[in-house]
Amino acid sequence: MAVRLLEAKKIIKGATKGPYVIIKELKENVYKLQNITTKQICIMKIILDVKHPLWSMGVTKPSERSLFFHQLLAERNLSPKVLEYFKLRPINAVAGPSTQSGVVLILEYISGAMTEENTEDPIVCDAIDRAIERLHSMGLVHGDLHSMNIRLRRGYIIKMPTAEVTDFIEVYLIDLDAVFLMWEYESTTFVKEWITRNFDLPTGGSSLEEFIEYERTQYRTFADVDS
Repeated sequence: MAVRLLEAKKIIKGATKGPYVIIKELKENVYKLQNITTKQICIMKIILDVKHPLWSMGVTKPSERSLFFHQLLAERNLSPKVLEYFKLRPINAVAGPSTQSGVVLILEYISGAMTEENTEDPIVCDAIDRAIERLHSMGLVHGDLHSMNIRLRRGYIIKMPTAEVTDFIEVYLIDLDAVFLMWEYESTTFVKEWITRNFDLPTGGSSLEEFIEYERTQYRTFADVDS
């Protein structure tokens, strides 16, 4: 179930830190916003329970679980900050409860996209590798990890007294609807098949190079959706 732009404009009125204006629809149920007062750019993500992968497993409120993982990974600096969230109000008066339940997230906007060019940068590759290792060390698997779900923020550190400049990359994982617990991956056929299709290096036996090659062979583009 996709939320139409007109419906999204009504939904955003439920935010408390606005007012916001929608700049662009990035993909289904994900919008780029601007806070009219502060001029801050951010992201609105509408998580509908019926669209969540766990809905088919009988989880009745998977959007609340997705909210938890967004908050958890943001605290660990592995995903964008959750600026605010609220429960989804009825999209229309006709829809039944199962089709209108969900959560709306207002997220920090991180502009840096993973591109085919920066996959050749060893600093970027190392940073992505470390982020995936940290995720798995928490007992979690992303479940839908590909180039469009990785955002990058480049920075630098000046070491004194030599004034030596060292570059670093912060990696943020987005689109966390399909984050699973590792034991769910190991014991649930549905989850294992889901992750196998989407590829998240869950076994630890695959390399980042194989991940990048998978991106290319599976025709997942490196285009920046925010352009």
